[in-house]
Amino acid sequence: MVLTTLLLSAGLCVTLLSDFYPIRLFGGMMIVTLWTALLIDLLLLPALLTSKRVSHAVL
Repeated sequence: MVLTTLLLSAGLCVTLLSDFYPIRLFGGMMIVTLWTALLIDLLLLPALLTSKRVSHAVL
């Protein structure tokens, strides 16, 4: 996941060099979206899975 996000972000950095503003905006938003998804995958998902496992064990 981390390597994929890093490589896709590096590839999308090319769009930030464009003179056409919508392309630059698209590239920037995609990079932010990729890194946000990675952070949620690494931080929030394990916490949610752990809490779901614990709640089933209590019942």
